[in-house]
Amino acid sequence: MDPGPAADHPSRRLARGVEPGPRTAGQLAILASLPTVAVTSLIAFNVIPATLGVALASGAALLILIRLGGRFASALFDRERLITSIK
Repeated sequence: MDPGPAADHPSRRLARGVEPGPRTAGQLAILASLPTVAVTSLIAFNVIPATLGVALASGAALLILIRLGGRFASALFDRERLITSIK
């Protein structure tokens, strides 16, 4: 039985494990930026006070997140495959 043209519909391809396209990547990037927008908005509306303590705590949190993110991202890459470029 032939599944027909509906089987090749883009919404079905994601379910089969095919990589999402640039539109999905853009939507995920916007979603990832929401915490930054939320925090800056809360500071702008004086919900979170703009004090030196808050600034130092935010800076420390960012340094920790950057360190953890770097370790996580480097663990995702296979160095040998990157050097030889063989899949």
